[in-house]
This record gives sequence, structure tokens and C-alpha cells, in this order.
Amino acid sequence: MNTGIRAGDFLVAGLALVLVGWSYVHFWHSEPAASLEVWVDGARHASLPLIESRTLAIEGVLGASRIELAPGRARFLASPCESKRCVHTGWIDQGGMVAACLPNRVSLHVQGRDRRYDAINL
Repeated sequence: MNTGIRAGDFLVAGLALVLVGWSYVHFWHSEPAASLEVWVDGARHASLPLIESRTLAIEGVLGASRIELAPGRARFLASPCESKRCVHTGWIDQGGMVAACLPNRVSLHVQGRDRRYDAINL
């Protein structure tokens, strides 16, 4: 009995990799960012298109969080919280992505053009 790897084994492995790549792009790839919803203390504060660059100051419960908007993306520049995890989150640029400053109760929610799926796809 020959237990070596044969050409058919490579073909099956290659097809499996192609199928996994296609599935990722088709099912789990989020839409580019179209707009940003800013939430403060559990209420929607603003809905902004992500078409131009600008900087905003959003008042939270601890003070002002500075938000940077750019075409198709957004991020926290500064926030009055201690850990700065919101700032270290970096740019959010795909539909369904969220960045939040929990101590200041400010969160950014990116909205994509296509709302076929929730943030979690099964």
C-alpha cells in the first residue's frame, strides 16, 4: 500500500483553498463605509456621511472625544478616558465595524451600503 502524497491530493487541497478564499470574499467581506453613526450615552447623536475629511469634538460623560473623519473611514483621535483603548482601535472602515470609548459613553458605528448581514455571519 502506497501512503505517499499523489497529484490528486494536491488537486483536492488546492480546490479547498480556492473554495475557502471564495467563501470569505463572498460571505464575510463587509461593504466599504458609507456613513458613520455617533452614539453618546445610549442615544444616537449624529449620522454623518464619510465623504470628506474633518475633525469633530463629541461631548461624552467625561468630556470631549475628538473624532477624525476621512473618506470611507473614521477613528478616535483623543478621548478623556484613562486607557485610550478607543484611540488604539485605529481606523474603522468596513460596514458593521464599531469603535467605542466605554468610560466616556461615546461609540462610532460604521454603516455600509449593503445591509445584507449583521456583524456576525454564520
